[in-house]
Amino acid sequence: MSTYERVLILTHEIGPEGSLVVRTVGGHVGVRAVDGGEVRVQATLRIHAADQAEADRIFDQVDLVRDRRSGRLELAVPDVRGPSLGGLLWVMGRRRLAVDFDIATPAATSLRVEDVSAEVHVDGLVGVQRHRTASGERRLVGVAGDVVIEGMSGDARVQALGDLALEVRTVSGDVRVVAQLLKVLRVSTVSGDVDVEAILGSDGVHSVETISGDLLLASHGGVAVTVRGLSTAIRGSGLHRVEGRPGEREVIIGDGRSRLRFSSMSGDVVVRSPVVMAQAPGQAAEVASPAKGGTASTEMVTPAEAMVANEPPPTERDEAMAVLRALEEGRIGVDEAATLLALAGVRNA
Repeated sequence: MSTYERVLILTHEIGPEGSLVVRTVGGHVGVRAVDGGEVRVQATLRIHAADQAEADRIFDQVDLVRDRRSGRLELAVPDVRGPSLGGLLWVMGRRRLAVDFDIATPAATSLRVEDVSAEVHVDGLVGVQRHRTASGERRLVGVAGDVVIEGMSGDARVQALGDLALEVRTVSGDVRVVAQLLKVLRVSTVSGDVDVEAILGSDGVHSVETISGDLLLASHGGVAVTVRGLSTAIRGSGLHRVEGRPGEREVIIGDGRSRLRFSSMSGDVVVRSPVVMAQAPGQAAEVASPAKGGTASTEMVTPAEAMVANEPPPTERDEAMAVLRALEEGRIGVDEAATLLALAGVRNA
C-alpha cells in the first residue's frame, strides 16, 4: 500500500458574514481571515491505495461539499474505506482518506468545526465560532467575538486582539487564554489547567470549574475571585487580601471590580503578574511577520499580537525565559518565578 495525494481548489461567494462548516477526522484545518466576500478552500487529499489507478478512482468519487448555497458552505470528509489487501483495511476499520484544509474566508464569517483528532488553527476571525472535538487541538490567534469550544482531551490556546466572550467545556485539555478584554469567561474542565491573562469584564460573573485542574490568573484590572474548594491552595503575588473560611474564600485583587468564581475539588489558584501582555498597548515590538517571509520587522503591535506573531507555540524554554525576564525586571518575585517555572515544566512534560 502506498499513499497518494491530490489537491482540490474550491471557491464560493459566501458574503462578508456568511456561514462556514467543516467536519473532518484527523488532519489539519487552517482558517484565516481575508477581505471580500469569497471563501477559498485548498484541500489536500491523501489516500492509501494499491496503485495510482485505484487512488484516482477513489479521488474521482470524493465530494467534500455537503452544502453550497448563497452565504453558506459546508464541507465534510467522507468515510472512505475499502477492501484492499483482501478486506484487511475494512476489517481493521482503518480510514483510507485524510484531508488537510487551508481555508481563506472573510473575517466576519460564522465558523463551525466538528472533528476527531484534528489540529485546528484559526487566524483573524471576528465572527461567531463553534468548535466541537473529541481530542483535537485548538489554536485561535488574533480572534474576537463569541467563541465556544467543546472537547475531550485536546488543548485550547486562544489569543484575542479584540473583545472576547469565551466558553470552554473539556475533560482533560488545558486552556490558555490571552485577551485585551474578556467580556465573558466560562470554563469547565475535569483535570485541565486554566491559564488566563486578560482584563476581565465587569458585567456579570465569570466562572472556572475544575475537579483537579489549577487556575493561573494574571489580571490587568481589579478582580474578586470567589474560591470554593475542599483542598484548594491560594498562592502567588498581587493578592490584596483573602477573606472567608476554608472551603469558601474570596481573593481581592486591586479594586475587585470584576468578579470570577472558581470551584474545584483539589485544584489550586495561582495569582501572577502579567508576563505576556506586560508591555503597554501600542508599544513597538520586533516580531517575525509571516506576510514578509518570516523576516524580523519593527511594527506597532498590541501586546497580544506580539505574542502570536511567531507561529510555533511556546516551548518550556520559551516560557522559562519569559518568567526569568519578568523576574529580572522586577515584575514578579522569586517565589512566584519558582512556581511559574515549575508549572511550565509540568505543562510541557
